[in-house]
Amino acid sequence: MCVLFERLDARFERLRRVFEQLDANFERARRAFERLGADFERSRRAFEQLDANFERLDAGSEQSRHVFEQLHANFERSRRAFEQLDAIFERSRRAFNS
Repeated sequence: MCVLFERLDARFERLRRVFEQLDANFERARRAFERLGADFERSRRAFEQLDANFERLDAGSEQSRHVFEQLHANFERSRRAFEQLDAIFERSRRAFNS
């Protein structure tokens, strides 16, 4: 009977150590999940900032496109004015040479 209790005691001791190891593993896993949650939160905030930056960039791109269109329109007006001046100069040159 004593041998039976010793064997049971040894098995319970092994089970106790296994449960202690499981408890330690669960604690490590809990801390890892907490770190993962914190990493996820940092990533979420970073993506929000990135999204806001893209929104600002998009707005800046729209403004830049508008400015480019204005510059292009100004260039076209200048080109037509230059062509008119060139035509006037050409007529003046012909009149002077005649």
